[in-house]
Parts: sequence; structure tokens; C-alpha cells
Amino acid sequence: MGTTVSTTSVIVQVKDARGNALAGQNVSLSAQPNLTSGGHLHGQSGNANAPAGSFAAGVCVQSVGGTCVQAGVTCTTDANGNCMVNLSTPVYQASQFSGDVLFTATLISPSNAKSTATLTVAMPNLDLLPDATYYDKTGGTCDHPGPARADRNIPIACQSPDDNHYVYSSPVDPNKPNSNPSLQLQMAAQAFLKATKSKMRLNDMSLPDGGGFDIFGQWDKDVSANNCKFRGHCWHRLGKSVDVENLGQLVKLEQAFSDAGNRWIYVREGNTTAYPHFQWDNQEK
Repeated sequence: MGTTVSTTSVIVQVKDARGNALAGQNVSLSAQPNLTSGGHLHGQSGNANAPAGSFAAGVCVQSVGGTCVQAGVTCTTDANGNCMVNLSTPVYQASQFSGDVLFTATLISPSNAKSTATLTVAMPNLDLLPDATYYDKTGGTCDHPGPARADRNIPIACQSPDDNHYVYSSPVDPNKPNSNPSLQLQMAAQAFLKATKSKMRLNDMSLPDGGGFDIFGQWDKDVSANNCKFRGHCWHRLGKSVDVENLGQLVKLEQAFSDAGNRWIYVREGNTTAYPHFQWDNQEK
């Protein structure tokens, strides 16, 4: 699906009260996602089993319904007080979902001393598509809040904040200021309104921090390669995807995007009947 594995080194140091490094100390390191960060409210599905990612040479500390919701690894400090796993700094691999991950380092000793830090897993350069008079934003649910059509009967409490209309908002090509997906999308909406006298209805784009967009609130099940073509979003990870609700107007939509710069391209998403899906330069495939 065009995704890239994201990893980071986790540096843990153990020192005494005077700031001296302590060698030979065993530390339990764990990672647990914030269940409501990154736009994943999941108020409808009720599925709070966010994948925790994993540590190299680590273990799953807690699993719920086959999903590892807390990952862990044990490390031992070297002469400089740095905690090491197999002579290397612990390496954490994020899941395919954005949001905050809480790291907890616990000293395995009678003191049981702890220290925590939060890592935000996110795609860069995403901003909320601004409100405008020449398009409507729709698609919000109680799993991923946002504005919604009246006929969807989405509770008012689930229509804010707008978490499903984030878009890449910087020039993709540094030497071409107009290569901005957000600006070109807004230009296309204006061209569409001028040509058809009707507004574009912009459904799901990306979540606030990007990453997997599990449309039914079922995490990996919705976005895995085997399932997303039938039930979830295959893309929508980078701020370079948009579903447009104007069914039956595909030709006019394509013309409007062409008029705006021809970088947003129609790409069929999934095997079921769905809203026309446009993607910036096919960069999410």
C-alpha cells in the first residue's frame, strides 16, 4: 500500500542521585498507545485495542483479541548507564496507525523506579482543510469525528472536532510553489462549482497525524491488504487522498482537478462501489 516501516531508537539511561552512570541495571521498557489520539476516537465501534507496535528482540506484554496492545523489551545498562539490547540501543517499530505512544522504563529493582516519555507517530506537513463556501466537508463518524451529512444521523457530539479532513499542505516539489495538494484541491473545488453550479462534497481525506484510516474502527482489520479493498480505506495515510461524494459526476470532477493543475488523479479504491477517489500523483499506491 505504499507504506514505510517507521522505527526509532529509544534511549534509556540509568544514573544515581549524583548523576553517576550505573552499569549492570536491568530495565523493563514498554510501549502502549494512547487509545484516543491521532483521530481514533472509536466511539462507535468501541474497539480500543490499538496496536502497540513492537521492539526488536522484544515481546508482547499484553494481547487483546489477537492484537498486541502493549509491547515490551528488557535491556541492561552498559558502563555509560545506557540501556542496551544485544549490545544495541532498543529499537521501536511503530504500528501503521498514527497517534501518541507512551513509553515507560521501569528499573527492575526494589525501588521500582519509573520514567515515562511520549512519542507521537505522525506524517509530516498535514493541516486541516479550512472551511469554505465553495465545498462541503462530510464523512464524520463517532469513530473518526468530523462534519457529516444530515441524512447520516451522526450525533452532533461526533461531528467535532474535524478529524477526517487533513491534507498535505506544503509544496511537494520545493521548486514549484504551486505543487501544494491542499491549495490545488481548493482550486479544483472552485472550478467544479463554476462549471456545475454545485459544490464538491469532500468525504474522508486523512486523520490529523495521517497513518492508517480504519474506517470502521477495527484497526488492522480495516486497512490490511486483504481486507481494505472490501471494507476499509486502502490509502488515506499521507494527506494525499480524498473521496468525493459527487457520484455520477466523475468526468466533471476530473476536468475540475485538471483545471487546477492535474496533480490530483482519479484512482479506483477497492472493489466495491464507493465515492470517486482522487490521489495526488498516485503517491499512496
